[in-house]
Amino acid sequence: MAVSRYTKIFLCATWTWITFSITRAAVRPTGDYWVYINRVLEAIFAATLVLLAEKLLLQVIAINFHRTSLRDRLDENGEALRALGT
Repeated sequence: MAVSRYTKIFLCATWTWITFSITRAAVRPTGDYWVYINRVLEAIFAATLVLLAEKLLLQVIAINFHRTSLRDRLDENGEALRALGT
């Protein structure tokens, strides 16, 4: 859930670039500026890919950090729950 926003942004950038490429190949518009638009969309795609990778990596690091830092509390709570259950 923490990276769903960045996944959506990445997917939107991907779909935009793919749609533009398909449309450009089908229509074959005239003008030299279409190459620059394609480069801008490629850059947006690359930027969103890097952003998504960064957020995923930070999320993995945060989860592992909290698991190791709270391990003793989780173990104590597990023992207390077992003692109360019997």
